Amino acid sequence: RDRGYTVQKKLLEQTFTEFKEIFQSEEVNGNREHPNMVLYCKKPMSDDRMIVYFCDEKGKTGVKPVETLANLLINPPDGTPDCMRGIIVVRSPLTPKWLR
Repeated sequence: RDRGYTVQKKLLEQTFTEFKEIFQSEEVNGNREHPNMVLYCKKPMSDDRMIVYFCDEKGKTGVKPVETLANLLINPPDGTPDCMRGIIVVRSPLTPKWLR
């Protein structure tokens, strides 16, 4: 929100527990191709978009979630042209390969 992206008020005000329940629920996972991803726009239907990808790996984060985010940026699920901005949110440190 501080960078001008449209974020629903209820998402900004939810607790961490509520956030986890939403993203781990079968309803969300069953209805979305990429349940760990959220797409934000500066304005509705804007080309200035950003994908936020929540990595669900336990332990150190390896290559796979980073590749997943890169593929989502190249081929956004909404069928629009490439998305140029992305954030990956991880639970634990990246593997040493990413620290070089």
